[in-house]
Amino acid sequence: MKSIRDAFSRIEAWMRANGAETIVDNLAPGATDEDLAFAEANLGFALPAAVRALWRVHDGQLSEQDGFYEMYDLLSCSAADDDQLPFYLEGSIGSPRAVSESGLEPQEIASKAWLMIAARDSDGVAVNGVTGRVFRVRHDDSPCLYLLASSVEAWLEDYANAVTNDDYRLEAGFGDVYLSRRDREREASDAESARARTAEERRRAALAPIELMEQAVANKSESMA
Repeated sequence: MKSIRDAFSRIEAWMRANGAETIVDNLAPGATDEDLAFAEANLGFALPAAVRALWRVHDGQLSEQDGFYEMYDLLSCSAADDDQLPFYLEGSIGSPRAVSESGLEPQEIASKAWLMIAARDSDGVAVNGVTGRVFRVRHDDSPCLYLLASSVEAWLEDYANAVTNDDYRLEAGFGDVYLSRRDREREASDAESARARTAEERRRAALAPIELMEQAVANKSESMA
């Protein structure tokens, strides 16, 4: 699928332009027909077309660490099976609230056709083989699965849009570097606090010592004194 290849190209171009070459260089070549046939035999169900298209571009990574999706490694088709997924599914359907928050549909709850496409330890990104929808997996959360995107194409396109919009920044760790989602709201709050501190320091610097002492006494402030 051209949209998947284009999304990869956009992400990789941003990474190379922003100091994350090691992540791009760690991506593996595409899977062969034989690789995909072996994966289907191992999983026991037909791969969704978009998953096949993803692995035809990059069949995971050359080595662990320096993960492609945030801190998660992109998995190869031979490593996509995860026997913990049924357990996580059970943790996401324990109550009506959990089902509602997870975004799971009835056919996904009943399905055993699940596979991981990105992972770090017990967390990562999973795809349902029936609907093709993409879910975040966080084993310590309740629910353990929650809807991330309507399809693999949408998931990768959303990631490409966020990356090229500078919604991620590079952090050291999990290998050389990884992409960490920026908290724009916190960044704005921190910037406003920094501006306020600077303004107060300038105000105090402009006052005579006696004026500062009078203000400190009036406000009963040890820090001002």
